[in-house]
Amino acid sequence: MLLAAILVLGACRSVPRQQPARPAQHSLDSSPARFVPKGPVVYLLDLVGQGSVVAPSLVAVDVRTGASRTLPLPQVAGGDYPYQLVRVGDGLVFPCNTGTCSIDRRFRGPVRTLGDSWFFVPAPAEHRVWLSRSETVRDQRMFDR
Repeated sequence: MLLAAILVLGACRSVPRQQPARPAQHSLDSSPARFVPKGPVVYLLDLVGQGSVVAPSLVAVDVRTGASRTLPLPQVAGGDYPYQLVRVGDGLVFPCNTGTCSIDRRFRGPVRTLGDSWFFVPAPAEHRVWLSRSETVRDQRMFDR
């Protein structure tokens, strides 16, 4: 009996201990620092006068040289949104008349509608935004008596 106990204890010591599984590492960064411009260009939504007309425009300003580029964006929706302009990857996302839109940050290509939404918020994962739309559904039924 003593010999059996010694063999069992010896066998237990020889089994390698397994390390607990580590959770997968995700590149989630919800800190405000990820929204700070990483380059010398700052993007602004502004009302720019063009003759007697004031139109919403996207302005890119190179902070090193002071040079700026302006792109009229008539699609910009007016309102008090949580986020007016967010850089997401190589695009700039903004609220528009059709929901939420994006445009290439180099001003190349057309304005693209991302989806029908009331507003958007940056997602914790980079290169993504969450579109939000609240719906009120009323259950209407006809009852026969």
